[in-house]
Amino acid sequence: MRASFLKPAIGLLFAAALVSQPEVAAAQIRSTLDGVYTDEQARRGAQLNRDVCSECHYDEDFTDVLMMSWAEAPANALYQVISTQMPEDNPGSLAPEQYADILAYIFKVNGMPPGPKALEPTDEVLRNIIIRQKQ
Repeated sequence: MRASFLKPAIGLLFAAALVSQPEVAAAQIRSTLDGVYTDEQARRGAQLNRDVCSECHYDEDFTDVLMMSWAEAPANALYQVISTQMPEDNPGSLAPEQYADILAYIFKVNGMPPGPKALEPTDEVLRNIIIRQKQ
C-alpha cells in the first residue's frame, strides 16, 4: 500500500521539477535585441574586421542572408563557427575575447542594439543568447 502512495507523490515532485526548470532557463534566455554587447566591444570588433577579416570578407558578408540563416540560433553556434574556422589561413588564432568582439561587430552592423555589458566569450553565456533581428 505504501508503494502505491509513493508513486503518485514522486510523479508530482518530478512534474513540479520539470515545470520549474524551464521557467528558470527561460528567465536566463536573452536575444540579440536585448543589448548583449557594448559599443566599445563593437568598435574593437570593427578594428579586428579591418585588420583580419576584411582580407576575405566585406561588411555585407555579415548581413542579410548570413544573419537570416542564423535566426533563432543561439549565439554560441555562430561564435563556434567563427572561432574555429576563422581566419581561414589560421583558424582559432585569435583570443576568445577577440572573437567575441567580432561577434559584437556583426551584431552591430545588423542593427542589433548595444547594451551596458560586454558579450562574454563563454559557452554558458552565448548559448543563452538567441540571434534575432528587428522585423
